[in-house]
Amino acid sequence: RDNAPMIINIQSKRGAQKPFDNVKMANNLIERSLLEYIDDKNSEGRLVYELAMNAKGSFRYRKARGAVQQISHIAPHRPVWMRLLEIPSSKLDGEFIPHAKHLLSSNMLQWIKGASACSVKGYCFGHSLPRLSGPYILVFGIDQDDVSEVADRVAAKYAIMNKGVIANS
Repeated sequence: RDNAPMIINIQSKRGAQKPFDNVKMANNLIERSLLEYIDDKNSEGRLVYELAMNAKGSFRYRKARGAVQQISHIAPHRPVWMRLLEIPSSKLDGEFIPHAKHLLSSNMLQWIKGASACSVKGYCFGHSLPRLSGPYILVFGIDQDDVSEVADRVAAKYAIMNKGVIANS
């Protein structure tokens, strides 16, 4: 069996009044269907991020420094910049043990976010552990530079505290 990624080609109808809107609607329908299909709130951020980061062709998303601009999967559903950071983990008795829980304490989050209006969501332990992927942290906000700066702070703090490297997806 070939392990190549699935490719979905979306094209507007011939003679469509607004071909871009046609393609955008199809893209949104596919995304919503996939979110419904995975049925895992803790994996939704990764799915939305990965779909946007891997989009090719005429419906590309704005990307910069590992971040992508995409419609937020959580309310309010508006365009935001997102950057996903993989959280290293190990398995103990069949359960993931993430190595970054300390990054999500309220004091640490306050320092990481600084004066930015970014949100930092951790999907890496307890009830927030994704069923369909490894643990991750999602940084999102309106300003691309803020998102990149906050994500860089998360990665740097992790590296200092764990003597390791946190990876961009």
